[in-house]
Amino acid sequence: MSIWTPDAITRFRQLLAEGHSAKNIAPIMTRDFGVEFTTGSCNGKAWRLGRPDSATGARRYRPPRSPRRNPDTHWIAPFAKPTPRKAVGTLGIMDLDSTTCRWPFGDDPPYLYCGDTPFDGSPYCRKHTKLAWAPYAVRERRV
Repeated sequence: MSIWTPDAITRFRQLLAEGHSAKNIAPIMTRDFGVEFTTGSCNGKAWRLGRPDSATGARRYRPPRSPRRNPDTHWIAPFAKPTPRKAVGTLGIMDLDSTTCRWPFGDDPPYLYCGDTPFDGSPYCRKHTKLAWAPYAVRERRV
């Protein structure tokens, strides 16, 4: 058996129209009808009646929507002009990019880097890739 009889629904709508929240309506309905009405049952009934905001007593916060971007307009970054390569072993750290070998020269600042073309996805050129993967003793002799 449902607690929402036609008389209870009429009284509920009347209390909603007076501006009561579900928290205030529940004890009034319990007192008037002798059956326990919970805040949740009042919120659910208000939702089913199509009046969700009036039962809670407050409007839900919805952040402002961001403007939609037009998919037909695309921002295209301008192509950078290729810069001439410096001599191998003369690049500073600010000159490195994804198309330069990152093998460092020297132990003291200013650090200089190889700058040659990298080898097959390695950060180093062919010569320095071999050195990087060589056994330690071989590296010491070559450098």
